[in-house]
Amino acid sequence: MSLNFPPSANTGDIYTSGNASYEFTGTKWKPVNRVDYTIQASDIAAANNELVIDFDVDGIQRLTLSEEADVIFVNSPSEGEYKKVLLDLTANTSSTYDVFVQLDINEYFLDEATGNVQTGSGGTFHILWGKDGYRLYGMDQENDTRGVHQYDLTIPYDLSTISYVSSVFISSSGSTVRGGDIKPDGTALYVIDGYGNFVFIDMTSSPWDFGTRTPTDYDISNDASVYRIRFGDSGNKLYAILKTNPSTIRQYDLNGPWDLTGMTTSRIADYEYTLQDTDATDFYISENGDKFWTMSQTEKLIREYSITNWEMSTAQYTGKSLSVGGDMTTPHSIEFANDKMYVTDIGTATDTVYQYTTAGTFTFNTITWPSNIEWEDGTPPSLPALTETALIEIEARTDYLGTNYIGRLVGRNF
Repeated sequence: MSLNFPPSANTGDIYTSGNASYEFTGTKWKPVNRVDYTIQASDIAAANNELVIDFDVDGIQRLTLSEEADVIFVNSPSEGEYKKVLLDLTANTSSTYDVFVQLDINEYFLDEATGNVQTGSGGTFHILWGKDGYRLYGMDQENDTRGVHQYDLTIPYDLSTISYVSSVFISSSGSTVRGGDIKPDGTALYVIDGYGNFVFIDMTSSPWDFGTRTPTDYDISNDASVYRIRFGDSGNKLYAILKTNPSTIRQYDLNGPWDLTGMTTSRIADYEYTLQDTDATDFYISENGDKFWTMSQTEKLIREYSITNWEMSTAQYTGKSLSVGGDMTTPHSIEFANDKMYVTDIGTATDTVYQYTTAGTFTFNTITWPSNIEWEDGTPPSLPALTETALIEIEARTDYLGTNYIGRLVGRNF
């Protein structure tokens, strides 16, 4: 079968077919969150640069490629026998076969630096994405502009299209506003102030837009070392990072999703994990709770930790890290979105958000057939082009001279 991509699309549009999704880049459709390049879901997959075709498999064999591959035949016919296989290849990306791969933290590379996210004399301690990349929140540290600032983007996650919209000023006694988190539906925003107190902004009536709402203070931790709070495990856990030496992360198990009932100044953390970092100002937990990353401001280093099922008791440093000291003066905030990492530098006159690429592509365009195949038209068939289906038939006959293979392209675009 062929993929039926929409005849017209806008940049960022998503198309899904089966278990695969594709995003329109403006010029072509590329796989989204794919580890491999799928020609068509099947039992046959390339591994270690080999694509094994089994002559004992009845019917059509549908192929999956994840790398350049040499075709290997197994269970060829015995002497006097005749076998035939039909291979079904369906392309789902361009003829250059760009493949999405998730990089390790030590392989991230600077993509671009853009944007002033500062509205006063202070600096933006942290940023937070919302509304599918059309909104960015900046948390400002200084007294004259102490609050959360809302920015809009005309192109999602494109910082060159950012513009300031409005602010909510925090009236608590804390000297700064630090990092917070937002509910997935955009109805509530929580930030932490300079004394470790929670500040709650209710956006139920207008998700993602705090307008002129008045924040509510919750005296919860009263620990000035807390620099960022985040929720995890579908909102059932709350985490706080402490800028100490060494730094730590506290885990609190909540009564329910985003439920702060029982969170008081006397509440003891359910677990506290000591980090490798000194003066850590931010952290980010992966969407499935298997990794988290920390920002060490003094060391100008981002470290990667593994974790099992959101539990800090299982946390371990992976030994992987990324230095950003060559890119900025005072890194402070770390955020992941849209297969990118965003780091805020508060050491510039107008705070700059640096964008790092966290996913790369590699290209392959060859499949090497055994040299003893006699192709009907004299030329091995090429890999299918965009949205194209190709059927390839391979016959195998074995006699006293050995096995002879005859291949032919049955046709394309079935």
